[in-house]
Amino acid sequence: MSQHDMNIANQGFPAFRSDLNNALVALASTNNGTSAPSTSFAYQMWVDTTTASGNILYIRNSANDGNIEIARINQSTGKFIFSETAQFEDGSAGAPSISFISDADTGFYRQGANRMDGVAGGTIGFTLSDTGVVVNENSENGMDFRIESTNDASKFFVDASTDQIIVHNGTSISIGGVLSEYQINATDNAQGTSAFTRFSADATGHSIALGKSRAATVGTYTVVQDNDILGSLDFYGADGTDMATKGASISARINGTPGGNDLPTELVFGTTEDGASAVTERLTISNAGHIATVSGEASTSSTPVALTGQTGSVSLNFATGDNFHITFGANNITTLAVTNETAGQSGVLVFTQDGTGGRTVALSASDFETASGGGSPAITLSTGANAVDVVPYYVRASGGIVLGAPILAVG
Repeated sequence: MSQHDMNIANQGFPAFRSDLNNALVALASTNNGTSAPSTSFAYQMWVDTTTASGNILYIRNSANDGNIEIARINQSTGKFIFSETAQFEDGSAGAPSISFISDADTGFYRQGANRMDGVAGGTIGFTLSDTGVVVNENSENGMDFRIESTNDASKFFVDASTDQIIVHNGTSISIGGVLSEYQINATDNAQGTSAFTRFSADATGHSIALGKSRAATVGTYTVVQDNDILGSLDFYGADGTDMATKGASISARINGTPGGNDLPTELVFGTTEDGASAVTERLTISNAGHIATVSGEASTSSTPVALTGQTGSVSLNFATGDNFHITFGANNITTLAVTNETAGQSGVLVFTQDGTGGRTVALSASDFETASGGGSPAITLSTGANAVDVVPYYVRASGGIVLGAPILAVG
């Protein structure tokens, strides 16, 4: 304990010298002790040494009637901890107000109201404000941003100079002639596998959504047009020189005229044949469910379009499906016509007699032709009550639907 009342009394020289030395020791040791100095002065500083792990530095207030705690001094750890707030000048990027003796342009400073910037070498690396945290603000000189893990020096890397985000590797790769801004560049199975799981007590699973608008402004929904690509999965492989040649693709393409809550779309599958450098369309699934190969052969969903109680003039809309189940009403079908047929389309027409039987069907000569050719197209059906006949067909061209021989009385 080194404290003194700072009052040097009139006394002989040896006593005077001792008293003066004690006062100087008290000043030099910041009046430390387990209690406040018995004689105090305004703005006097002293250290409470009651607890070694938490010495407290005080200063007397201007009225000299109380102590103001400044900081805690931990003798065990050598830490100096401010008890209250500490305030600094605003500073600047080149001379931050909180910096280091050997690195004066690295630290923190206040750029404006409710904003603090962290700088390195005078360049802003991140900003903390009342609107959030920004790393590499684009109005400043760009700095790379990297998150490391134990075994990955570039687990997540933002290249400021190229505006790219790269996972697992800081090396940027061009694929398909495009330097993608978002890349996952892997070197093993774990890095090269992306897993999406959902745990919920319902029937819904994960969804990967790809969207397209004709507008050039984000958030503006200009309607897409026929043949626009909504999204695609493209597959590339290194060919010994680069990774610019596409090997296969699956894409969603508008197949009709879109409107409000109406988006007719087809799926297109393509592959690159041996010796070629471009993908060729191989198979499409139209908006009506037609499956067409590159050779024009087609089929659709096996689920038939059910038409019951049919008599008189009947029209089959081939855009709604390939397979039709037609049940007679209490009379004959006097004209069977077709609309929206597609070359290469194929399927079956199933005819079911009513409870009376003996109903007939007359074919439109502008739509149908029989495999045997010649004359007006016609088919002969079973006459029994509730008899079921199956007639296969193939669309040779628009207005040229070729009927095969009926398979009679299948049920």
